[in-house]
Amino acid sequence: MSPLTPKEAHVWTLLVTENDQKNIHKFSHVLSAEELCRLDQINHKQSKLEYQAAHILCRIMLSNFSDVAPADWLFKIGEHGKPEINKKLNRKNLRFNISHTNGMVACALTTKYDIGVDLEWPSRNSQMYKIAEKKFSDIEFNYFKASSPTEQSKIFFSLWTLKESYLKAVGKGLRIPLDSFSFDLNTLEISFLDNNAFHNTGYWKFALFRPSVAHLCALCVAHPKNSPKKIKYQQVYWQDLAEHINANYTTKKIDSCL
Repeated sequence: MSPLTPKEAHVWTLLVTENDQKNIHKFSHVLSAEELCRLDQINHKQSKLEYQAAHILCRIMLSNFSDVAPADWLFKIGEHGKPEINKKLNRKNLRFNISHTNGMVACALTTKYDIGVDLEWPSRNSQMYKIAEKKFSDIEFNYFKASSPTEQSKIFFSLWTLKESYLKAVGKGLRIPLDSFSFDLNTLEISFLDNNAFHNTGYWKFALFRPSVAHLCALCVAHPKNSPKKIKYQQVYWQDLAEHINANYTTKKIDSCL
């Protein structure tokens, strides 16, 4: 079990390809019956792999910072659909969030404070100009519009990923309009343009990084003003997860989906 202090936030990422089916199968015993039922509802092959990988990564990461086995975690869905750990198991007050996109999954974890993580695949086709005009704040859109064509993709996905990480941290999704808050990409600071904003500017810390040449990741974590967190990023591999399981836990058989 690794130590975790309230001033730390951790992000683990894991690459997932169609060749990882065997790796995923080796870890399927940690998934719950509910997760396996949800898996049956996903038709797209890569999406199925990423769903499994994201939930496997989440369970093993949580166990890395606690004394609960990966297969024993229980979750509930919050008021606005955000998963939370069952209170009886969450003696360390862990907070987490997961994300996945084409070829990669991520899990972010901290204690006590709200946290959100978002992965994007900037190579995907998107109508950047129309989306930016409709969803970005005026400040953000003007910055995007004034940039060179070669910079616009970087700016668009940076802003979009940061916005998604914030929405996931507060757990209210699109109930908060995307143009009601704005980011400065030079400082990664958030500004609220709506007097009814969820929190003030000083309450949030952000990070933006590339976990691979093809992916972009943003992290949002709440913290008291003037008390910044240390963000630790780690790219993990299937062998790392296997070593954690083998060193600490025995396998557990779960009921099949009814």
